[in-house]
Amino acid sequence: MILQGQFVSVMGDMIYEIALGFWVLVFTGSPVLMGILMVTSLLPGVLLAPFAGVVVDRTSRKKLMLIMDLIRGLTIILLVIAAFMSILQLWVVFLVYHSGNRGCILWARSYVGFAKNGS
Repeated sequence: MILQGQFVSVMGDMIYEIALGFWVLVFTGSPVLMGILMVTSLLPGVLLAPFAGVVVDRTSRKKLMLIMDLIRGLTIILLVIAAFMSILQLWVVFLVYHSGNRGCILWARSYVGFAKNGS
């Protein structure tokens, strides 16, 4: 059951990331900015992954996963509200996109530890 849920979650994340990239392309008309968004999305993983394990080991994995899911969910909801109100700005998209990636890094490290240990 958890694998099906994980599959749906990963597919949703991928669609969300691609959609934001294309929004940047449509909003700005600049494929360079779209590329910058996509390339810089890899940086948090490279820079923060070594430290994420330490954070995860020192906190409750369940609580960390829950907090990261809540933060990611709230940022996406705020992004959607801003888009519907036509007040969405490029810098907000970059901020939300990258904060979501940082949360995903901590969530993924927590999930691996939780799956192995169950705590």
